[in-house]
Amino acid sequence: MKTKTTIIFYLIGAFNENQCLSTNRKTMFMISSFYLVNNPNTYFALRPISPITGTKGSYEKPQCFDSSLYLPLGQPLKVNTIEEMIVTSTPNFVDGALYLRRYERGLVLLNSSNNRTFQYQLRAGGPFNKYLDHLGNLYSTSTIINLGPQSGLILYTYATE
Repeated sequence: MKTKTTIIFYLIGAFNENQCLSTNRKTMFMISSFYLVNNPNTYFALRPISPITGTKGSYEKPQCFDSSLYLPLGQPLKVNTIEEMIVTSTPNFVDGALYLRRYERGLVLLNSSNNRTFQYQLRAGGPFNKYLDHLGNLYSTSTIINLGPQSGLILYTYATE
């Protein structure tokens, strides 16, 4: 009998409640990391250190709630190994890599490097020609995306397609 593994992301960050917003690079990196490994048995919670006590106590407000956790990506497309998600990397992954995970209606990019920017070019020929990010910015095919160190980008299909 095959057992399924459940992955739970419970991230307690050394950041305050204002940094819970998806306009914060660190927050988008963590949310993109979740989408990168997402499967039916994966759960995610994101909570800052308490601004009152400065501790990582039990569930207390503020919880990080962001619409980026509920983007219309559809289901993740199946991958068998992490190697299938690597777009490019530094030799022996010493300084990170650029990862890509495709979804039914979008994709997720993640730069794991601490100090390197990676580029990714959206290509025509896929099922979609235009994408939106979580802030409503429009990306068309042939757009070159510069993804800075420890950052993530979640793109979903433009609604008119």
